[in-house]
Amino acid sequence: MNSIKREKLPGTAIFINLTAIFICAIFLTSCQHSLRKLIPQKTIITGQVSGHEYTQGNNTISIFWVDMISGGNKKIIEFDTSGKFQWETEIAHKQVIRLFYKDFYDLRLSPGDSIHVVIDANILNNTEFSWENFYTAITVTGTSEELNKEMIRFMTFYHEEILDKEMDLRLQARLDGYQYTIAINDQLKKHNEALEKYVLEHTHSKAFKEWAKRKIKFKSWLNLSSYPMYHSVANGIPPKVFHDSIPENYYDFVDISNTDQLIVLDNYEYLAFLDDYFAEVVFFGVSEDTLMKIKKDKINVGHKIFDAHMHQVLKHKDGMIKDILIAKTIDSRLQQNNYEYLQYTDYTNLIENSYIKSRITAEVNQLKKRYEESLRDGFPTISEKDTHDNLLQSIKTKHQDKILYIHIWSPSCAPCLIQVPHSNTIKAELTANNVEFIFLANGCDEDSWQKAIEAHNIQGDHYRLTKVQYGELSELYEIKSIPHYLLVDKEGRIIDSDAPRPSNMEALKNTLKTIM
Repeated sequence: MNSIKREKLPGTAIFINLTAIFICAIFLTSCQHSLRKLIPQKTIITGQVSGHEYTQGNNTISIFWVDMISGGNKKIIEFDTSGKFQWETEIAHKQVIRLFYKDFYDLRLSPGDSIHVVIDANILNNTEFSWENFYTAITVTGTSEELNKEMIRFMTFYHEEILDKEMDLRLQARLDGYQYTIAINDQLKKHNEALEKYVLEHTHSKAFKEWAKRKIKFKSWLNLSSYPMYHSVANGIPPKVFHDSIPENYYDFVDISNTDQLIVLDNYEYLAFLDDYFAEVVFFGVSEDTLMKIKKDKINVGHKIFDAHMHQVLKHKDGMIKDILIAKTIDSRLQQNNYEYLQYTDYTNLIENSYIKSRITAEVNQLKKRYEESLRDGFPTISEKDTHDNLLQSIKTKHQDKILYIHIWSPSCAPCLIQVPHSNTIKAELTANNVEFIFLANGCDEDSWQKAIEAHNIQGDHYRLTKVQYGELSELYEIKSIPHYLLVDKEGRIIDSDAPRPSNMEALKNTLKTIM
């Protein structure tokens, strides 16, 4: 990202510089070599929620993790009447997962781990909430026991001294990019000072101290990378319009070239940052003028937009981050299960890292297999003119033979929340007429999304969009601000891409009469 000034070096400097290059080459080769050897291993979490009053529908925990390619993931796990649960997965590198019960517990895992987690619900239910009490309620045993003891002690400090989501969101909404960058740099300095004080007062391994320092650093990166989306949503500015106004050097804080990728992958914040960075720099990084020219041409539009996104990726020189961004770009298309995207997968050959390449190659092969089966079984494929609709296809499939009233909203959007009571009022009447309410949230994390749904009693089926998904919807349906509403008929066709708001009940009912 940063430009490098090149000057002629004297002879001695050349020798020293060549030596440095040689040493760096050995280091980078070693790092890449270790990454090539990343092998997914079975990792097991067993556990028990003791003291939980079991009732049907009130017997789950959730596990969240961020994958370097596919991004955020969530798994809901039921526990039995005694509170016991088990989850098995495969991981290829050290990473942090978040276990949700009442709130989020961060746990560190290594490939091949087998850990046992016990959560004491009595402590959570019978004591005044504090982060100290919250983390007192959990014990971890097994292969990463010592590592997670350090984590539990540290996370109490982190929540009390470092994390302040409400303040972060207020700053993101209120400040311009320059002001926000200064605020985050000041915040990072204070957080590092607090961390230095903490490590002097507690015994932690050197490796854990370094990990904690990286966590705080990457929290600032995550805040900075999520700023464009949050700021635009909070201020009613179309994200693409706001992104095009951001100076190119805004992302100079990303010192990727000097980052040991294998080490940083065990930071949840870093992997979440990669997701935001991908959306902002790759997806939104293509200018509006470029997109307009592509759409005006009307020939191979999907392929040309894909090439434009990939052009943004190939600006990166660092091998590892470039490999991840190539993989994310291809994965974002493959996840739509659109067979025409198979013709775009030649970029897979540009991926140098064998682990990442094998992941994407496996996805491509799976889609090819489904395509071959569809030809054999006579199923229709999806034409290019329908590709944007695939974003909603899974929702349409789940709600077949229903009229869908789709709300596009965000927990940080005050006008969106004003519409909720009106939506709940009219929902009972419209549900009787086979109308289902679908809420697509954007510009939010999992925590704020779930809490907003509960706090405002938002009634309907809920989905959380990625930045890429919201960007595609906003481009296709010309969404300039939120809340925004779509109406889909029983055949799955968008019959109103700018439907009336719930507060305008008569206009909404009149529109619905034409399709009921």
